[in-house]
Amino acid sequence: MFEKIEPVFLFINGEEIGTYNLNRVSPNDLVRDILLSATNLNYQSYDALRDLYCSAIETVVEFYTFMRPDLKGPVKAKATRFLNRADSMMKYLSRSRDGLLQKIYELCLTSEKLGLLSGFRTTNQFGDKLKGNPEIQSIK
Repeated sequence: MFEKIEPVFLFINGEEIGTYNLNRVSPNDLVRDILLSATNLNYQSYDALRDLYCSAIETVVEFYTFMRPDLKGPVKAKATRFLNRADSMMKYLSRSRDGLLQKIYELCLTSEKLGLLSGFRTTNQFGDKLKGNPEIQSIK
């Protein structure tokens, strides 16, 4: 069904982060591995986290822009969707360090299919729809 594409090796600072088959990997997986290659995210400043997040997305955008003509089918569709939303991923960042760190962790968990559940609402005994995601509130 797919043409054979050679595996892609991801290196950061001379260390191999991973080997990927482009027919099976999503762009979010590449971003996740780049983000998790940084050590001690909890102790990084806001500027360092912002630079890491934006540079990870820019790296994957540059890679998929180069590789997109060789991709076919659903793999190409995933790449196109990622490229279309990459600007908004970098544009709408939290202005706080904790918010940005939460966004990074959420992206990593979502790419592993472990993200927070959407669609749940908090209500009270009167049926009022209260703001907030109950799953996020229970974590805090």
